[in-house]
Amino acid sequence: MQGMNVMQGRMPRKVWIDYLKVLGMVLIVWGHCAPAHLSAFAYAFDVQLFFWVSGYLTKNKFVPWEQFVKKIWQTLFVPMLLICLIALCLSAMMGRCSWTDLPESLLLVLSGFNSFDDVAGCGAMWFVYSLMVIRTIHNLTVLHRKWQPWLCLLFLSLAILWRLYGVETASAWIDVLLAYPFFCLGNMCANGMFEKIQNRIASFTPPIIRKSKIIMVVMLAIAVYIVAMFNGIVYMYRGEFGGSILLFLMGSLLGILMMVTISEMLERKWKDTIAVLSSGTILMLGFQSHFFRIMTAVLVKVGIQRDFWTFDILTLIGSFAIVLAFYPIIKITKRHAPILMGMRK
Repeated sequence: MQGMNVMQGRMPRKVWIDYLKVLGMVLIVWGHCAPAHLSAFAYAFDVQLFFWVSGYLTKNKFVPWEQFVKKIWQTLFVPMLLICLIALCLSAMMGRCSWTDLPESLLLVLSGFNSFDDVAGCGAMWFVYSLMVIRTIHNLTVLHRKWQPWLCLLFLSLAILWRLYGVETASAWIDVLLAYPFFCLGNMCANGMFEKIQNRIASFTPPIIRKSKIIMVVMLAIAVYIVAMFNGIVYMYRGEFGGSILLFLMGSLLGILMMVTISEMLERKWKDTIAVLSSGTILMLGFQSHFFRIMTAVLVKVGIQRDFWTFDILTLIGSFAIVLAFYPIIKITKRHAPILMGMRK
């Protein structure tokens, strides 16, 4: 997710975007904790949110291929590969996987597989792999923008066909089918479309809700929860959209709008801290599993089972703590191993 700022050019920093990335990571960690009652809610929009942000931060400008490949290599591919290698070695040291599987795991990472036949692959870093593919598609089509809506429809249609055939595989290539439309939507929103959507929604929103963003967030959260309950859990890493593609799109859009509203409410607070955390989302994505596994194991050990509402609440609080715990890790990495963060200063 660090690659979200790739090739966007210089622009005034938008703190609400930093908040979107940080709060989105909280949701990612929380979803991986598998809260019994709210997993469907968290998965309804968390990953889609990041692809939307990635599109929002990408300029509508063709990048010469030599420059494009260099940027992708430095800011996405190399960090992804190194983080996956470190994470796999840590897992082997902890006994979660075998050292003998490491060559096969590296092959799975390079080919974009989350895992295969019980052998670990790129894991949560599938997002970065999919983002590399999507950015390539965007650079190919940016001079022919009229193709992009049709390409979105084609990809969604292929995702439906993939689901109908019942093929189960966790591949970043398949995930592109569901992720690309949100990248395109974010890209369009960055060019004035978002303000138009907000104004259109405000025009038919009751005054009491329009004047209170808190009420709007609550209403949107309830709407997302209801949609998620009908649609089921969305496992985007497997190219799955739940029970209905329409409910998937509805829940995603409502969730993104909810998170943007929350981020705009908070953008005046803790700007420097949020900026640091936002710059290290790729580290969080790669290593958060080692944190949340410890947290959930401790909760279960003290008697808080996964089917308790207490588990949902405590894992949400713990997810905030895990994200905040990355603050010193990001600062140290940025100074001593910037290659893991795409050489960002």
